[in-house]
Amino acid sequence: MIVSFRPHKLRYKIISEQGYYNDEGVWIVGQDKWSELCPCRYEGNGKANSIVLQDGNSYIYSYVVYLNLDTRDFQIGEQVKLYDLNDKELSVHTVKGFHRGQLNCKLWL
Repeated sequence: MIVSFRPHKLRYKIISEQGYYNDEGVWIVGQDKWSELCPCRYEGNGKANSIVLQDGNSYIYSYVVYLNLDTRDFQIGEQVKLYDLNDKELSVHTVKGFHRGQLNCKLWL
């Protein structure tokens, strides 16, 4: 049996374009898109644990997500989608916290 440290997947929302006026003067709404699938491992918060962030507020989170150390930095308020072992979309969440550690990165959703 092979053990995978990152059996799940995650996508993050990319705000790719600001709105703009085309040549005819018509407003074109900016387009959002989702990133490619990123390997991760998430665990549900079954005990209603909370985290205290830099702003001093305490947040009860739904999931803690472990990512590879070479992942990008996430900002509080960004949206992410979680996927199960079969790459089926489970849910959309807002980032409540991010931490880059020595061995991995953590997201709290």
